[in-house]
Formats: sequence, structure tokens, C-alpha cells
Amino acid sequence: MNKRKKIILLIVAIVLIAYPGSYLLVLNSDAALVGDKFIRSNSPLISEIGEVNSITLSPLGYAIEFSGSSGSADLTYWVDGENGKTEVSLQIEMRMNVWNIQKGNYLSKSGKVLDLL
Repeated sequence: MNKRKKIILLIVAIVLIAYPGSYLLVLNSDAALVGDKFIRSNSPLISEIGEVNSITLSPLGYAIEFSGSSGSADLTYWVDGENGKTEVSLQIEMRMNVWNIQKGNYLSKSGKVLDLL
């Protein structure tokens, strides 16, 4: 195998290992747990789709960064409720080691994007 093919295979291997690893790290992060809790207790969302049955972090819908006691996360979830499904987007910030929801919205059954806060 020539050098170019080896480099391409190495890059593909790194991507195939790094992406699932980063997804699992974000999935188990404090920011994602705060988002999950917020979704499960959000009255406007529950009135739209009913009690939440399942929440899935979108595999392509996340960005998280933090340093020390501050950070930010943009997370997109797929939410399945008793009366329907929706997509929820949250902006979460960490200050002094505490994650708080700053902005949230969801796609209503009528196709409109509605605020959750």
C-alpha cells in the first residue's frame, strides 16, 4: 500500500473513532443532563406533545465548549411524547460551574418554531 492510501486510511480511522467518542462524551455531559431535565419538565412542550417518553440527542446537533468554570453548549434533541414528536434546540451556558438554559425552542405541530422559556 502506498503512502497516500495509508494516510487516507489513518484519517478515516481517526474520524470513525473520534466522532462516536465525542458524541458519547457530550451525551453524558452535565450540559446534556441539564437539557434532558429541562425538556422533561417543560410545561409548554408537555402541553404540545404530552408526557415525554424518550429524548435522543441528535448525532449531528451538538456543540459544546468549556474551560474552567465557564462554557456553552448548543444541543438539539429529538423528543418523543405521548401525543407527538418534536425537535428541541437548547442553548445552555455554564457560569461558576453551573449549567443553565439560556434559550430554548421547539418545532410545533403546526410547523412554527416556538420558545420554551
